[in-house]
Amino acid sequence: MGYSSKPAIVLVGYNRIDCISRLLESVNEAYYPSEDIHLIVSLDKSDVTDDIIKQVKRIGFCHGIMDIRTYPKRLGLKDHILKCGDMTEEFGAVIILEDDLVVARSFYEYVCKALDYYHDEDAIAGISLYSHAWNGYSNYQFLPQKNQYDTYLGQFSITWGQCWTREHWKRFRAWYMEHQKFVVPNYNVPEQIEYFGDQSWGRYYACYVVDTDRYYVIPYTSLSTNYSEAGVHGAAMNTAHQVMLLYADRDYEYRFAPMDKAIKYDMFFERVLRNTIIAGINSNDICFDLNAQHRQVNGFKYVLTLERRDELELIASYALMLRPIEENVIKGVDGDDIFLYKLPYDGYELKRDVENHTRLHYELYNHWKERLLPYSKEEYRKSYLAKVEKRITRVKDKIAHKQSELVNARIERRNSQKPQFTNGHVLMFHDVSDMGGELTISLERFKEILDAHKKKGYSFISLNDLENVDNFEQKCIVTFDDGYKSALDCVPYLNDNNIPFCVYVIPSRIGDVGYLSEEDLKTLSANTLCTIGNHTMNHIMARKSNKKKLEQEVRKANVYLEDITGKKVVHFAFPYGSPYAVTIGNIKLISKLSLFKTIALTLQEDLKASRTKPMIIGRYDATRDDILDIL
Repeated sequence: MGYSSKPAIVLVGYNRIDCISRLLESVNEAYYPSEDIHLIVSLDKSDVTDDIIKQVKRIGFCHGIMDIRTYPKRLGLKDHILKCGDMTEEFGAVIILEDDLVVARSFYEYVCKALDYYHDEDAIAGISLYSHAWNGYSNYQFLPQKNQYDTYLGQFSITWGQCWTREHWKRFRAWYMEHQKFVVPNYNVPEQIEYFGDQSWGRYYACYVVDTDRYYVIPYTSLSTNYSEAGVHGAAMNTAHQVMLLYADRDYEYRFAPMDKAIKYDMFFERVLRNTIIAGINSNDICFDLNAQHRQVNGFKYVLTLERRDELELIASYALMLRPIEENVIKGVDGDDIFLYKLPYDGYELKRDVENHTRLHYELYNHWKERLLPYSKEEYRKSYLAKVEKRITRVKDKIAHKQSELVNARIERRNSQKPQFTNGHVLMFHDVSDMGGELTISLERFKEILDAHKKKGYSFISLNDLENVDNFEQKCIVTFDDGYKSALDCVPYLNDNNIPFCVYVIPSRIGDVGYLSEEDLKTLSANTLCTIGNHTMNHIMARKSNKKKLEQEVRKANVYLEDITGKKVVHFAFPYGSPYAVTIGNIKLISKLSLFKTIALTLQEDLKASRTKPMIIGRYDATRDDILDIL
């Protein structure tokens, strides 16, 4: 064999005695080529480590050497798996089995034969024991196309039974050393992977597989299955990922698929078709998005999707008749369910439209599910949509929380380097009128908020004063977003009270009904209390824009505003401004443009700005009913 025919087996445990006992018993029942197999039971530190050791020793291992390894302190799952992977250096190859698994009797024979067949293939990232039957990203059944072989190739995350050789692990470790900071967003992987958590090793391996264009060898019939009991990384029992195990005789002859003949699936559970002609187009130019998981299309000219998109040029359409669904496209089955569109530009954003997704109906309305459903199809559809919406909300909340942590950490880090300003308020207003609306407050309320600050001893300063202020305590800055015409109604009060203010303008809205005109901007700019700021050309959400588009939006807005006012525009505010709408990468990009003295966000917290340039400042949304609570 190219590698040792006797890879070590590593059982990974923490604090679940019953789980690791069940796994060990299934490992004992397996077929082995000899009775000198090396088994490592690797236990992360917990309150029940001693109890687990006693139980493991009681069960024992009847096919060779059992080595129990413990650690002086809690590692966490990611570092624990990394240590187990490093055991490839000691044993040449390791089979990693987390404690909520059980294995088929033929799992070890399968791994040995797979290693023998694929050991020279650089494009292989590992040998998988597990075979997905469920796409956990899109929550659809996964049915890989079958051919004459027992294995196919897939990029999606394999964490439920896998084997790595020393070479597999060295390549990953080299990549990991340069990518230890997990960057979001990463449009090359499904969004859910970004929220696996800091203790997930799987998200790093998934990104490695995609970045290096490698694949797992995956059996069509699984040799491990997941019980998915409640634990540190799952609050409740979940049977969605339990699959059928292969019942094969000893010395079963596996038919391994050669690299050039293997069916392949990418990280999004999409079929990989190279140099296949679809509607006269080379498949290399087509992004397959039949699971609705791509967020942005990069490097493709066309997209194949199950969402109707009237804004795009339709090239061809297909039916949803065959399984797996990509077969409808390959065989050219006419219909109006799968759509091939031409993309207007690289980096096109695919906004999700769940109700307009034809696969939803395809999965819900087939006959077997009709018979099983205890209520109507429409009720099921509504229930499903409610679950999807709940999941989207949960993901958005996680994004907002994570982005807030990242932004705050960046600000804290910058603050620690230079003298700081603290306990100041930057107030963000939009429309100040009696028109009503989510972003609107009355002129009386506007005056009430500023008067309350004055009574508390706050003094008002300009954004331009920030770099000259040594103590920001009880200082207040007034800003207006979007360039509403109602800002003019506030000017008399601001002039009478000598209150500086900044108006962040969207140039594309200048002259529109309800917005400032060019003459209004010239008048405001001539006011010594007023500063004009940049709010992008078209009020775009930075997080959903590529770097080129965001930079163009900012630069174009600056040129436009400077032409009107005859003054340099040196202050910028992100539209939407919340951590959900702005990433660390967006902030870095704007900072590197070297155009601005300040970059404003909406962080709902006291101002924290350092002397580093540009200053990053948080603002309070002054339209909130509880805005005066900050005093």
